[in-house]
Amino acid sequence: MFERTVFLRTAAGEAALAQHDHRLSLALRRVLILVDGRSDGAALRARAPYRDLDESLERLLAEGLIAIAGAAPAVPAPAAAPAPAAVTSGAQAGPAGPAGPAALRQALFDLCREVLGDAQAEAAGRRLLTAGDTPGEIAAALAKTVSVVRLTVDEAKADTLRRRGEALLRG
Repeated sequence: MFERTVFLRTAAGEAALAQHDHRLSLALRRVLILVDGRSDGAALRARAPYRDLDESLERLLAEGLIAIAGAAPAVPAPAAAPAPAAVTSGAQAGPAGPAGPAALRQALFDLCREVLGDAQAEAAGRRLLTAGDTPGEIAAALAKTVSVVRLTVDEAKADTLRRRGEALLRG
């Protein structure tokens, strides 16, 4: 599922490794150690052919221990002047992508509709609209949605959804 996705450890992920966080299972810790900010999912799978690698990556994403390289940081930037109204009023904020988590979730759901059609998008993409606000939670929701589409709809549509969805996540 994450064959071409490059992950990097977040500050929380680095801290979990440094502090030997006991809340992290041994399997998740092993995957977290492999994440280096350069290797994509295929390279990670080659180095550690775990059956549950995708699930482990999803969980690490959801917990904010890893992030997709190039995606917006999970920690909000310091307060800045508000963006002009023309930029924040639409779902897109120019070439940088969606304006915030809600806009990003909606853009991903709209992509789901575009790729699958209205009827299938309602069922498959529902979790995109209810994902949390962190990039990791949104990326995990996209990954789950792609998995559902791959199993219930069509592999080509799942790949299209994954590829274009990851582009939206990167901005």
